[in-house]
Amino acid sequence: MALMWRLRGDVRYRKPTRHTFASSLLMLGANPLYVATQMAHVDTTMITKHYEKWIENGIDVDKL
Repeated sequence: MALMWRLRGDVRYRKPTRHTFASSLLMLGANPLYVATQMAHVDTTMITKHYEKWIENGIDVDKL
């Protein structure tokens, strides 16, 4: 079924998964360039623009 969405160009169901993937990695301290590469971005511009708060804050260990 996911292949059908990709063939039609309908990516509306993919965004929440991508967002969770990116924000989770960044909260765990992953390198933004690594995350950008995994998400098929050419550089970190999109990552730093949309996920800056997760890059800066990470996980608050006191709340775990």
